[in-house]
Amino acid sequence: MARLTIYFILVAVPERPESVHPPACPERQEPLASENSMKSLFIVSLPRSLSTVTFRACRDALGLEAPSWVANGEVLNHDLHLLGRWPKLMDEGHKYIARENDAVRFEQAGDFLETVAKTEGYIYKDVVNLFVLAEWLSSRDFRVLKIKRDLAEVGYAALHRGWYFPAQAASGKSSLRTRAGSSLANHYAWAVLARRALRTRTHARATAALLQDDVLRGLLRAERVLDELPGLTVEYADLINDETVLRSALQQLYPEVEIPNLDYIDEKFRQKRLLRADRKLSNRFRRIQRRIERLRMEAAPVSEPPDKAFAAPKHP
Repeated sequence: MARLTIYFILVAVPERPESVHPPACPERQEPLASENSMKSLFIVSLPRSLSTVTFRACRDALGLEAPSWVANGEVLNHDLHLLGRWPKLMDEGHKYIARENDAVRFEQAGDFLETVAKTEGYIYKDVVNLFVLAEWLSSRDFRVLKIKRDLAEVGYAALHRGWYFPAQAASGKSSLRTRAGSSLANHYAWAVLARRALRTRTHARATAALLQDDVLRGLLRAERVLDELPGLTVEYADLINDETVLRSALQQLYPEVEIPNLDYIDEKFRQKRLLRADRKLSNRFRRIQRRIERLRMEAAPVSEPPDKAFAAPKHP
């Protein structure tokens, strides 16, 4: 008589993965002022300048709305859009678009802002398309909060993460973009080429040096634009040490609103702050610091000597 044997196979079902799209905004307090009377806020900075923490603290304190279709109000960052493939293909979107490098896309980005950015009741942030935003904001009625961080710290953090997009705005005959020509007009193709060049042994060191300089040149240019942009400036070094600095800044921007106490500095934040402080002691940070100073000197306008024909006559 045949024997029937039954085997049971247990299969582990993985947990449902979290959505790759930007998360919805968490619940927060009711607006402290009506949307009809509260001007929208733009938080602007260079990359890696505590902009996301600042954005969330300001959003919750002011009760302003943030677009649900993009993470952290970064409307000009395609990587974080709902229909983008975030976070798998970072650096896919165009960043640091400059008018002289891509005039058509520059105008289109401004038109996009005109369509999506509301002047009342909302909060936005930008760290990747400062040139477009600065020109667009110059004729718009928004409150602007600028975060300023030491450029060597920004450059170190960007290069450490492999964020090469600031090089898109680099200029000068020695830049990698200029040497490569129009073939690098598309940012995504340029970023992929840069990463591949750094992985190859042939001319890797020279390419890495050119790429680093272009990143720093782009950041230097963005820093100048940020300095000229009208708005209230807060120092990164103050923000990471004292929450009342941000509260005071918001009170200046919105005197009609009573700003509550802010609470974003916890034990985890303090530990990260110590790690960032240690980076300043590294040789790589000091090299970047020295290189920035040299690039600043190169970019500084050269004062021409006075024309001898118009020089004041010498008296005996």
